[in-house]
Amino acid sequence: MLLRGLLELAQPSTTNMEQPSTNVIRKGRPANKKASSQAKNNTKRDPSPVGSAHTGKEQTTQQSSTTSKRRTREPTKNIVCKRRRTILQLKDLTEDELFEEVLDLFDPKIKEHIIERLENVAPDGHCGYKCCAELLNMSNDDGWKNVRQGMLDELRDHRDLYMTQLGGRKNYKKVERALNYFISTCSKKYWMQFPEMGCLFATTFNCVLCVLDPKQYTTYLPLRIGPINEPNIISIVLYDDIHFLKAFLKPNAPIPKVVPGWDHLRYPDANEWKNYVSHKFAEWEALIGYPPI
Repeated sequence: MLLRGLLELAQPSTTNMEQPSTNVIRKGRPANKKASSQAKNNTKRDPSPVGSAHTGKEQTTQQSSTTSKRRTREPTKNIVCKRRRTILQLKDLTEDELFEEVLDLFDPKIKEHIIERLENVAPDGHCGYKCCAELLNMSNDDGWKNVRQGMLDELRDHRDLYMTQLGGRKNYKKVERALNYFISTCSKKYWMQFPEMGCLFATTFNCVLCVLDPKQYTTYLPLRIGPINEPNIISIVLYDDIHFLKAFLKPNAPIPKVVPGWDHLRYPDANEWKNYVSHKFAEWEALIGYPPI
């Protein structure tokens, strides 16, 4: 058998092997090494027959075009925003620096036509009450306590009115708890809150209150009584959503429109406020307009 095998190697014509009469299905590694190598390196899944828009040459062209677009797309430009100072850093600024720093957040027309100057107060959680107290010529030391107590008395004396304005007992109690706090420093839940406390403050002290926030400008009017003398218009500015400052308006400066809902809640006597401030609302809208909400 060995000799016959050697003879067949030397002279293949002497072999007894015959070609099979049917095709044999081979198993295992493909005979074509090139095809095998491509299959091994290809990690892309074959396109699904359902929803396939391109095949063959068209598909290759589309992939090449997509790759080209990705490579040539311009990088997105980075937007650099000015970093805001912390409320503790504000106390170290001069009056002019404070004016520029805070009003840089607002429409430039606010600085040019509306606000004449700003004054800071201590950032102890009572800043909103302190601003209002000092603008009403109350004591700089404990005037904020008088503001809190006055608003709390008004809230309790006219419970039904403010229960309606605030939308129910739950919100009423929330505002009552926020006001009834007289410790030297306080957390956020005891801060002055807008719009909840705007008309309450204006009614308590029979004045016009303008709250200027870069995202929204609003005026609050008294709900129960009309103006007794020339209306006292005071204004405060909200900085970085966490701190109030006193704002001194320029002579005859316009003021933003009244908070929505005031006309439906006010008593008949309070309607007289319109005669004093409607023209200022119109001047504001013509000069500045309102930021989108």
